[in-house]
Amino acid sequence: MNRRNWAIVSGCSLFISLFMFMVAGSVLDSRPLVDDKDRRCEGGPTVTESRITGRSTPRSRAVDSATGVVYLRYDRQIISITPKQNNKCTVQTEDLSRYNTGFYTHLGPGFSPSAPSNSSGGSSGSSGGVK
Repeated sequence: MNRRNWAIVSGCSLFISLFMFMVAGSVLDSRPLVDDKDRRCEGGPTVTESRITGRSTPRSRAVDSATGVVYLRYDRQIISITPKQNNKCTVQTEDLSRYNTGFYTHLGPGFSPSAPSNSSGGSSGSSGGVK
């Protein structure tokens, strides 16, 4: 084969490699954080939390001291693990809509929605009102 044919083969190989890399990345990103074993809470709340966090590290973790519920915040969802009697628990997942409205601020840092990127964080307008 001449130089031109090798260039074509290497270009095609590069394109196929990049395509496969993108496909593999999207497949890995779409795998569920919670499986059936977690939903059944096999092994109790602590083991279930370890299994979930072993798959993917949460952005934030908090425990509600009043109820003992463990909250794990990820990029696209919040997982709550509610302990029950006899080493049982309930695992729930939800999107970030309640997080974005400030519902979880009582859990402390990592569970408060951030300010918009174009916001100064302060109040707008003058303190004296409209004149």
